[in-house]
Amino acid sequence: MFSPSILILSLTAAPLALAQEYASTTTFEFSGSTLPTGLSASNYKVGKIPNQHEYMSNNVEVSGGFLNLKVNGGQSTDTAICSGEVVTDFTISSASVETYAILTEVPGVVNGKLISIRLSLRISSLTHPPGIFLYSSDNQETDIEWLSSPESQSNIDRGLSQALWYTNQAVVPGTPSTHETSDAPAGAFSGVHNYRIDWNSSASTFYVDGELKYQLTENVPTARDGHWLWNNWS
Repeated sequence: MFSPSILILSLTAAPLALAQEYASTTTFEFSGSTLPTGLSASNYKVGKIPNQHEYMSNNVEVSGGFLNLKVNGGQSTDTAICSGEVVTDFTISSASVETYAILTEVPGVVNGKLISIRLSLRISSLTHPPGIFLYSSDNQETDIEWLSSPESQSNIDRGLSQALWYTNQAVVPGTPSTHETSDAPAGAFSGVHNYRIDWNSSASTFYVDGELKYQLTENVPTARDGHWLWNNWS
């Protein structure tokens, strides 16, 4: 069974010197009651019972200046776990994305409530309007994930209770991913903190509150047709 959970996320611009390396900066704000142009709610299932979750548009809510991404409480693994996700309508070939977030202590979710989003990026297609993760396929992904459950096998394998995971998923199917972990920053469950990914074809670089955490140069995604996603799931 799972309890309700909400994660707060927002994105802002990279520093000016970094932003100048990118083709554009796009800002999303949540001042109304609907998603801004350029973001869409996901509707699809991932995995198989008893490890299946389903992203549903009614688990994405814009209200009070925030975007809420929800995991319903009281669910059973006999069915898909209802979760929430938003995704860019456009594809990206490199980007610097900062997310301001209040993490949830509710166990059993992978972190939602977004304030505003600004991306410094290069887009690989101009047919669409100009993280936290880049996703093109299961083998073309870089992400920061907050694993809130001490019973998560990933946390257990590393002797962790709760942890931030910084990952490049395996480029070659069946081979290991490249990942590192850290504790959440002090006050992560009561105050806003900054989580940033800089990604290009050479490296995925991760920061928390402006402090460099890791730079991963193995299994770096090279796809130029990926989207940025923000989700909350279990």
